Amino acid sequence: MKKTLLLTTLILLTILTACHKDQPEINNTPTDPCSFAKEVSADFTMEEYGWNSKRLSETDTMYSGMNLLFTALDSNAEYTWYIGAEVITDRSFYRNFGSSLIGQTLPMHLVVKKDPNLICLPNDDGYDSITKYITIIDPGDPNQFYIDTNYRIEGLYRMKDINCIDSVDITIDIVNNYLYQASGFNWYQIFVFKNLDGQNIEIPFRRNGTTYRQFWFEQNGLGFNNDCYLRLNSPSNIEIKLGAHVGYPSYHFFGRKLN
Repeated sequence: MKKTLLLTTLILLTILTACHKDQPEINNTPTDPCSFAKEVSADFTMEEYGWNSKRLSETDTMYSGMNLLFTALDSNAEYTWYIGAEVITDRSFYRNFGSSLIGQTLPMHLVVKKDPNLICLPNDDGYDSITKYITIIDPGDPNQFYIDTNYRIEGLYRMKDINCIDSVDITIDIVNNYLYQASGFNWYQIFVFKNLDGQNIEIPFRRNGTTYRQFWFEQNGLGFNNDCYLRLNSPSNIEIKLGAHVGYPSYHFFGRKLN
């Protein structure tokens, strides 16, 4: 009898063990409903439209005669912009700043009102204001751009590609007449990037779209993709992104100007 009971018990334990499935652990950590809550903000962007292009560059300096796009970052709010003598209530709009404003630094003021999230942010009054400034400069004579020395852009830069460990020293020249060895033809109005690979390679580009902060480059019929640009993030900080071409890799550099 004891043997029969023992055998029955072992069989039941085996069945129960075989049928057992591990249950997923229940995460009892509650999600904080306020983790993404933010106070009402009047922050906004100012983006200059590029010549020959609909591309935009965020900036605090722009060429006269160009359009500047204003966009408030906070959504679903009440907006009051003060742009000179004009009062605007749209979230996003653009304005043109003509040559009569060259040399001036103009205040751009935005007030934002919105129902605050008092549960998460009990001290938020639902009101914010901010003033940013835009400086208008003379675009200069486009016929002289590739002839006169451009101290703002030309020079030597220490840069690092996002896919590389070591930095390289890259030179940027702007020339009106350039003999491109690969084609055997003279090219005009060219940006020349030298030593991109650390082995003195030179690649020329024609620009296709310009703002004060940024230059975009066309393919030149060489198979480069359209995501090619030079961006001046600040007077001493620069970004270069050049798309791939047969025989060349793509580049995405960040760096600073040495001279």
